[in-house]
Amino acid sequence: MLIDALKYKESLRDLWNVVFGDDYGYINCIYKEEYKNDILCFAEIENGKAVSAFYLLKNTLSFEGKSYQGYYLYSAATLPQYRKKGLMGKLIKEAELFCGNEGIDYISLVPANDELYNYYKKFGFQEAMHYWNNFFETDYQADFSVEIISNAETLKAMRKNYKGNMVDYCGTATDYAVAAMKKGKADFLKLSDSAYCCFTHENDDIAFEFICEQDKLEQELKKVLKIVSKPFCVVISPYDMSEFSIISFPKKFGMIYPINNELKRDWQYTDIYMNLALN
Repeated sequence: MLIDALKYKESLRDLWNVVFGDDYGYINCIYKEEYKNDILCFAEIENGKAVSAFYLLKNTLSFEGKSYQGYYLYSAATLPQYRKKGLMGKLIKEAELFCGNEGIDYISLVPANDELYNYYKKFGFQEAMHYWNNFFETDYQADFSVEIISNAETLKAMRKNYKGNMVDYCGTATDYAVAAMKKGKADFLKLSDSAYCCFTHENDDIAFEFICEQDKLEQELKKVLKIVSKPFCVVISPYDMSEFSIISFPKKFGMIYPINNELKRDWQYTDIYMNLALN
C-alpha cells in the first residue's frame, strides 16, 4: 500500500540497512532528500514496521521526439524472513494500478541481476534501456584542470545536450540523485559548457557517465582521458565510441512498464538511455 514514509522512517531505514548493507550515515543522507521531495513509498506493514518496500521517483522519458511522464521504481527490498510470500509482487501490482489511475505513462526500473530481469517480466516490465561500455588507454596530464559541478541546476541543464531517447529525472528528484552520488564519493566534472562527466574518488579510472553534444564527442572525450591517472579507463555513456576506443559494447541497463497506449504502440526496445550513473 501507499504509505507515509515519514511515519515509518525508522523501520524503512532499518529495512534498507539490512537488505543493502549501507551504513546509517549514507541512509540518513538519502532519506533527508526523500522526505523533502515528492517521492512515493509503497510498503507492506506488519506490527507497525515496514517489512517490504520500494519508492517511486518522478522522471521523464524522451522517446521518438515525444515526452512521457513516469516514475522510477527503486530500492525494492524485503526482509529475509518475509521473502517468498508474495509481498513484493503485491506491492508492484498496487503501484502499477496506482500509476494507471493517476494517468502516469510508464514505470521504469533497473534490475540488479538477470534473475531480477526475469522476475520483473512477470509483471509486464520489458527490457528497454542500455548504455555503452567504452574502454580507453588514457593520456594523463597532471596540469589539466576541470570545474566541479556543485549545483544540480547546472547538471540538469547540461544533460539536455543529449538529444536521443532518454529517461531523465525531473524537478527536485535530480537533487536527490546528485546528493546520493556525492554521499557515495562521486564528483560531477564540467569539461566545457556542453559536456560533463562523473567520477568517483575511490576509483578514478572509471568515468561513470559522460554526456556532451554529439558533434563534440571526440574533443570532449580527449579531456576525460587526460583526467584519469591510470593506464586505462572505462567511459560509460549513451554513445558507441568504437571509433576511438579499444573496445565498445552495449550493456542492458533497465526495464520499462509502458502504460500509455501511444507509448505501447510506438515502442522500440533497448533504444533508451538511463541517467546519473545508476549502475
